[in-house]
Amino acid sequence: MTVKGVEDVIRNLERWRDGRIAKAEQAGKNDIAPMLETYAKQNRPWKDRTGNARRGLHSKVVVTAKDIAIQWHHGVHYGLYLELSRAGKYAILRPTIDRHRAEIVRILKSALGD
Repeated sequence: MTVKGVEDVIRNLERWRDGRIAKAEQAGKNDIAPMLETYAKQNRPWKDRTGNARRGLHSKVVVTAKDIAIQWHHGVHYGLYLELSRAGKYAILRPTIDRHRAEIVRILKSALGD
């Protein structure tokens, strides 16, 4: 028995996968990362003395062979203190993700047509 068209099926699946990755990456760059960054900067729980911690909140979309991730971090050396000290009193990164989880899912579903 000979099966024909396997290469075409594989090629089409790769195109489909690549298209979905590109759509998810665009949604991350254009919608999700800016939404999280803006919220965190506007709703930080610490008193803004110099503005450095607020301005240092940055996010970016990273695509690897296995994942698409939004990395974000503090751009100041004391960002870890803000996130972890005093039982998370000054944390903003995790609370921002938790608050926007449903919206992130909605944006991705919309971008991917699911």
